[in-house]
Amino acid sequence: MKKLFIATLFVVLCLGFSQAQESKSKKLQLLLKGKVELNTDKLSSAIPIADFNAFASEKADKVIELEKSNIKEALVAAKEFSTCVITVGKHTIVLVVDLNDCKPSGAWGACMPKGKGLIQKGEMNEREGYINNIIGIPDGQTRKMFLFK
Repeated sequence: MKKLFIATLFVVLCLGFSQAQESKSKKLQLLLKGKVELNTDKLSSAIPIADFNAFASEKADKVIELEKSNIKEALVAAKEFSTCVITVGKHTIVLVVDLNDCKPSGAWGACMPKGKGLIQKGEMNEREGYINNIIGIPDGQTRKMFLFK
């Protein structure tokens, strides 16, 4: 009886974990729907933002590693593309929604546009606003801008 209970508990936990992974991938797909054509098979891991980084590194028309020293030029370049997505490491992803509606950021030394994104802290937490409030302050983390035509 005890072994049956443990086996049942294990199956239930595995199913819950699988559904949580699927939920993270679905949130990411919803964020980028109509903007970036994602291969859903590529977003199957526990860290879909890392999966997106790998996918976008191959599929984006232009990739820029963001730093305080190049953010202004990167945002100007983004205006030539239809879609701009920024990732921070493997935990944050932001879709820039309006490059013209921006707010000056002292930390970045640039006018930062509006965006909406997801921050993975266990769950995928939705965020919306000026991107400096989503991607954080310039530091040693890897921030990439993926531009799609």
